[in-house]
Amino acid sequence: GREVQAPADLPAGRRDTVAAFAKAGVRDREGGPLPNSDIPAVLLRMDGPGGRAFLTYHNFQVIKIWNRSDYFALSVGLLSDQLKAA
Repeated sequence: GREVQAPADLPAGRRDTVAAFAKAGVRDREGGPLPNSDIPAVLLRMDGPGGRAFLTYHNFQVIKIWNRSDYFALSVGLLSDQLKAA
């Protein structure tokens, strides 16, 4: 997944493609455009409407098979991203 800037009126749990989220006003973390992709995604809002927003992908749901916590799955994904960058 990826951290994003999402309009406040987009509900958590919305399922759509990355391209459809981009058309709905979702931007990457720095405010840039999302890729034009047909990858399915789910909008996750940590800590409610004012919290951080993420687009999560299939692997997020796979991680949640082992542990149903959104916080756990997000932590695994973010840690994985940090290890790739190192």
